[in-house]
Amino acid sequence: MSLSRLRPNFGNLALVLTSVLLLAVCQGCNRGDRPPIGRVKGVVTMDGQPVAGVGVIFSQPGFRSSFAMTNDNGEYDLQYIRNIMGAAVGNHRVWIEFDTADAGPHKNQIPPKYNRNTELTAEVKSGRNTINFELSSD
Repeated sequence: MSLSRLRPNFGNLALVLTSVLLLAVCQGCNRGDRPPIGRVKGVVTMDGQPVAGVGVIFSQPGFRSSFAMTNDNGEYDLQYIRNIMGAAVGNHRVWIEFDTADAGPHKNQIPPKYNRNTELTAEVKSGRNTINFELSSD
């Protein structure tokens, strides 16, 4: 047996490693059946005051809903899935409500016209969207 047969062929090794790397990168680029997503942030206020601790849900028929919780300043940042922020591009029905399990005395603070029987809608465009909701207690 000759020693040349035992030496690795670095040209072939480099080709294999490059192919594996490209395949891994391309897999990461695959959107699968995820629709185009627009990043959505905004502020929820009630009678001019920020509303903390409410869920903001954007829903569009045929697509997964996006969700966010408002912080102490009433700000939200929608999440589509685990590490994908935003919502599907298009028109959405939007509802805003406290989690009834955690809301305690604030449970009824958001009028029903903003909850599951919502009158709110929003259009998400590709890119960055700022969509604020100025709610009224009336």
